Amino acid sequence: MLPQLRGEERSSFQIDKEGHYELLMGEVDDAVDAIRWLSKQNYVDSNQIFAFSHSIGGGISALLSLQADVPIRHSGSSGGLYSPADFKVWKAQNSSLTPDKHVVRFDPNKKLECQLRVLFGNIKWIQRRHIAYIGAEDDGFNDSVNKMTAEAKKEGKTDLLQIERPQGDYFTSLEPAIESYRRLIQSELGDDYAKPLEVKTDELDKDEKKIESKPNAEESQIVKQEELQEKNTSTPRRIAVENQKNRVKK
Repeated sequence: MLPQLRGEERSSFQIDKEGHYELLMGEVDDAVDAIRWLSKQNYVDSNQIFAFSHSIGGGISALLSLQADVPIRHSGSSGGLYSPADFKVWKAQNSSLTPDKHVVRFDPNKKLECQLRVLFGNIKWIQRRHIAYIGAEDDGFNDSVNKMTAEAKKEGKTDLLQIERPQGDYFTSLEPAIESYRRLIQSELGDDYAKPLEVKTDELDKDEKKIESKPNAEESQIVKQEELQEKNTSTPRRIAVENQKNRVKK
């Protein structure tokens, strides 16, 4: 999950590059589209796709668990269990920045804006398993871990939300988190885990030609908007996101 593709290049909560950065909103749509594209490639087993990332990317990976129509077996994250309170803290940490430069480009005091961007408060809608790794020494997430553990228990979703505490802090816990998730995938796939991919070079050439002939940015935006209008998913987050976008347009 790479939010940098929308311009995220953070330095002290500042956006240093131009882009349509939305912070855990449109970036989730990007991840969904990327996974759907990947699942349609003939050299990819669409039944063996997993998603994992760190930090904001981890937040995106966590939100994928709320999407019923994403072709992944499950997802994992490291340091990505955010809560609405985090957005207020981030906004306050560099309040002198103009809205177009701050990582939080929305009003963190608006409940809906925050709720659409986190797994916290939405666990009852979780569709598939998500394994969240939070460093044992990463005390900044302790409150979120406690609240989300209680929420999962209340909603009867402890089988779908699994929180692990590997050794380390926000940064040093990433490596053991990746290794733990890798071992989980290996245990599930068994002999298929080490099975080499049979990639046909002629098919790869076709894919490269498709990429080279992709439409320009304006055409892509039009296509994306049309695709969003055509989607008929019933997940609460999708409905809420579309309603919010319509209100913004008006």
